[in-house]
Amino acid sequence: MNRWTFLIASTLAAAGCGQADLGGDAAPEPSGSEEKDGAPTSMGASGDLVYREGDAANHTEVLAIAGDYLYFPVEHSAGHGRSADLMRCEKTDCAKTAKVVYETQNTIDTLQVFDGRLGIAERGERPAIITCALPDCRVQFRLDGLRDGIGGCHFEADSIEWSHGNDNAVYRCALPDCESGPALLLAGIRVHKILRSKEVTILQEGDNVRRISGDVSTLELLELGEESRTLGNPPAAETSVDFEASVGDVAIDGDWIYASQKGRCETGGFCAIARWPLRGYGPRQVIFDGNRPIPGFSVYRGELAARTYGFGVEPWNATEISVCRTDACSETRRDLLAPGWTSALVSDDERWYWVWNADTSRDMEIRSTPRLDAT
Repeated sequence: MNRWTFLIASTLAAAGCGQADLGGDAAPEPSGSEEKDGAPTSMGASGDLVYREGDAANHTEVLAIAGDYLYFPVEHSAGHGRSADLMRCEKTDCAKTAKVVYETQNTIDTLQVFDGRLGIAERGERPAIITCALPDCRVQFRLDGLRDGIGGCHFEADSIEWSHGNDNAVYRCALPDCESGPALLLAGIRVHKILRSKEVTILQEGDNVRRISGDVSTLELLELGEESRTLGNPPAAETSVDFEASVGDVAIDGDWIYASQKGRCETGGFCAIARWPLRGYGPRQVIFDGNRPIPGFSVYRGELAARTYGFGVEPWNATEISVCRTDACSETRRDLLAPGWTSALVSDDERWYWVWNADTSRDMEIRSTPRLDAT
């Protein structure tokens, strides 16, 4: 165990980062295609079945893809608590090749592939942040002695950054072993998502977005309205904030930052997805706008996949996954019907993958559909 474990336990409040990046018994089902007048094309009932787990205590919110493999946790009831198996399978034959590569008594909140490794964050009785070597997830580093409270984390080749809700701070630890201990990066910010693209770091703090362009001295609060603009750090007391610019979920891809916003949603929540320049400032481009709330979305190499659900819309559980090219969303949009609950959208160069759960079943399924640029 690293010599900083007890210091970290006494000074930090942590465990289980929020998101990030990715067995069964049935053969894949065809996606299908059906043209609808004046509406996006349907891709079928629920995508291609990749894996099914018939006794999951809870559906996973995270998936990861690395080369030919999918990685995903399956949570089980264990006496009065729960345990999780981290599974690995071949994408082309997941049901027959699925195997357990890592076991924990915690809940796995984060899976991120980076630099030939897998970053894992766990919450539970013994929260931890872990890195393991791919493809077999041989543990290389484990940061123990943490308490619940991580809001977001990000793994780089030479460091880990994570946030703590209990003390409103962001910390950094040098890899491979955090030998010098955690360093305070930012204080006074309650961050629940950390994203990075080269020198730009995006921090989501509730419905606000902050940006670092280089070192931490450049930290600024962004307003993502009709035009993105800086509100400074800290914002001036006289600054007028556009509350319509609040965000639900945030992603980055290429030279853009994407966020879900209210749009024309009549049922409440965030029903539109827009983008702005990742560097500098510029006008808002609305990519996707519907009338159902968007609990989450993902963007990968110019293609968007959004989850929508039908609370307040009949039928109430009419979940859809909508896929489109970000440069021409309305013209390329395809919808996939998935009654129940979906989560954890991830993509490689060929397919989108997600987790699906029926409302009345403990079955957890991973399903997929081809990317538009792969069809």
